[in-house]
Amino acid sequence: MSIFGVLNQMAPKELKIYSLHEMKNKYIGKIGIAIREEYECKLRIEIIELKKKVRARASARHPSPSPPSRKSEKEFSRPTKTNVWQDTPHHSPPSPP
Repeated sequence: MSIFGVLNQMAPKELKIYSLHEMKNKYIGKIGIAIREEYECKLRIEIIELKKKVRARASARHPSPSPPSRKSEKEFSRPTKTNVWQDTPHHSPPSPP
């Protein structure tokens, strides 16, 4: 019998669909039981370790630029007001009327 024959025999039956939550409750145990808590804890630890590996790989591929250096006080200070006409040698101040 081919695989299609087997599938045709199964078709009339209605398949029960389980959620992940139901499967965990059935095979690992309900929430609050020590075995389930240990499973969830190990799963969280594995996820955290996997995230660290992914971040390390990503930072190795695309290193971030070096952090900007801090500006000195001179770079932050504002220039004092000066006479605009003194600073531009090619212009002379307007003549009074």
